[in-house]
Parts: sequence; C-alpha cells; structure tokens
Amino acid sequence: MEQVDERMTADELLSVLRAYSEELDGIVRRFVRKPNSVHIHRDDEARFRKLAGEVIDLFNDFLPRLRYAPQLAHDLQEGTVYGSPSLHCVSQFSTVVSNAVVRLQRSPDELMEKGRRQVSCGFR
Repeated sequence: MEQVDERMTADELLSVLRAYSEELDGIVRRFVRKPNSVHIHRDDEARFRKLAGEVIDLFNDFLPRLRYAPQLAHDLQEGTVYGSPSLHCVSQFSTVVSNAVVRLQRSPDELMEKGRRQVSCGFR
C-alpha cells in the first residue's frame, strides 16, 4: 500500500480503504474449502497479517474515535484457528473496511472531523 501522512484528505483515505477492501475481498474468495475444513490460502496468510496491522494502524491514525481499530484488533485476536486467521475473521475485516468506505463516501468531511475530534470528559 502507499505511504500516507497525517494530512491525508478524505478522498485519499477513501482511496486507500477501497484498495484494502478489494484485497481483503480477494483473500476471502481464495479461502480453501475442503470437506472437513476451511482455511486461508497459504499465499494469503502472511499478506493478511500485514494488511491487518496496516488497517488497524490506519484507523488508529485517522479515525481513532470511531472505534474501528479496537473492533478489528479484537476480531484478529479472537479469530484465529490453530494460529491461522479464520474465514470469519477475514470476513469481519472485509466487512468493517467496506462499512468504513460507505460511511466515508456519505459524509467525508464530517466523518474525518468526528474521527479526529477529542472526546471531552466533562472536566474543565
């Protein structure tokens, strides 16, 4: 994926998220299905782990208040079977990234502002 900086625009973030979404969809489609098992294609496992870290970091950096990153970190931690990402785990990543794309398309400026805004604790 391309290098990004903290001045990324909503359009740039949308472009990066779309690329991640397409790649995650491809990984889901390539899962190997056998009569008694379903597992990630061996060529995709390392790439998924790299993508997972990049996506979590991207959400932490640009939309930290929207809680995408903690959800994905939880899905990754809980979604492994015998040390490999499960189909459900990868599908969850794909769904969350796709949902973020749709949400960003609907209101890019508002979402970017909301994602970066500090949450007040009510103390002054």
